[in-house]
Formats: sequence, structure tokens, C-alpha cells
Amino acid sequence: VAGGIWYYMRPIANPVPQMMSAVGEVYQTNKGEKKTFELNDGSTVTLNSASRLELSSDFNGELRLVRLSGEGYFQVAKNKEKPFMVQASDFDIKVLGTTFNVKSYPDEPTAEAVLVEGSIEMKSKGQRENSVVIKPNQKITVFKNQSGLVVNTDKGNKPKISKLPIKEIAIENIPVPESSATEIPDIAWKENRLEIVDQDFESLRRTLERWYDVDIQLQGDQLKRYRFTATFSRENIAQVLSALQ
Repeated sequence: VAGGIWYYMRPIANPVPQMMSAVGEVYQTNKGEKKTFELNDGSTVTLNSASRLELSSDFNGELRLVRLSGEGYFQVAKNKEKPFMVQASDFDIKVLGTTFNVKSYPDEPTAEAVLVEGSIEMKSKGQRENSVVIKPNQKITVFKNQSGLVVNTDKGNKPKISKLPIKEIAIENIPVPESSATEIPDIAWKENRLEIVDQDFESLRRTLERWYDVDIQLQGDQLKRYRFTATFSRENIAQVLSALQ
């Protein structure tokens, strides 16, 4: 049974951010295409539509550092001496050797990571960095542009309330597929299968635009709130929109 936990991540002590000093190789996909690339450390990454992966110029030196914009499915070659780190706009992920999916599109209100094998540590970004470790068959969602109220008290002064960007996240246990040949919905895209699970049309519109390289105009705010569950594989955009009506 799937379950979810909603909470605010607690700040970690003395975080040490890793910065990409210079960009080396770059891999990218356009709207409507997906590609698999092999990195020089033996790892592979499959990029979803409209995605970009940058490798640091010293990749596979002391650290295997990459930066992702979009969505990527990573199969990381094990190397305890060279940690693998994925930088996204709202969080960093550090691993040694594992399989996971990261979704971090600039125009989406959330960023996500799904762990298939191994373990990963996610560190959020912002004025207060936070850290959480997730296990296989768990999905973590980071909600962008969230803020928390912090009360500051000084002697002799009235309490002062201020807002700090404390990342709100949700950790969800994903049901294990009954068949090993069946992918969980969040990573079905790499098999060219579009899985829609209780998704509102405003979010679905952005997915379809990347998937089919089209622009979709919505007429009326009510349509944005409609929710859909469906599976598509070989259908064209006209067939998909017709099925959703």
C-alpha cells in the first residue's frame, strides 16, 4: 500500500556545498526526443525530452559531478573512491552507486527523485540547506517557493516574525510492480510509455508539450483543474487529446 509523509526538512549542520568550477561535456535532448548516454566512468543516463546534463570539466577525478536541468534516469557505476553527485536547481543528490530518476524542470512547481536501487542523500538548496536519505521504491518531492515562519526574539523587543525559504517535501512509498517487466509510472517514460496518474491538466499540458514538441493553449481556468489517469505509448498528440476529452 502506498503511503505518504509530508513535513519540513530540518536544517543540517555545517553543509559543505560542492560547486562546479567549469563545464566539460554536455548532453541534451530536444522536445519530443529521448536519448541514452554513457559517461566515461561507466555510468549511463537516459534523458527525457527537453533535458540537459552538464559534466564538470574534472568529472571522474576526485568527484563525479554533473548538473541536470530536466529529467534523467541514472544508472551509476559503483566507485566508493569517487562519489557521484547530481546538482539540480532545488537540490543536490549524492550517491556511490545506484539507480534513480531525477525530475527538475525549471517551469514545474515541484522537483522529484525516485530511488530504484541503492541509497541516495538529497540536500535541498536555499538560505537553509536540509538533508534527507531515501530508500529503494521511495519518491521524494520538493515543493518550490515554499516559506516557513520563524520567530526571532531579542531581549527587550517584541517578537519579530520573518519568512525563510524552508523547503517542504513529501516522501512517498511506491508500490513494487507485480512483474519485473513493469516499470513504476514515474520512470515508464524511458520505455516510451506516458503514464498519467491523477494529474491535473495544467501540469499535464506541460508534460505533453515536452513529449510531443507542441504548444497547447487552454481556454478557461476550470479545464486546468480537471484530473486524468491514463497510459499512452504510440498515440500521437491528436489521439491523446481526443482520448482525454
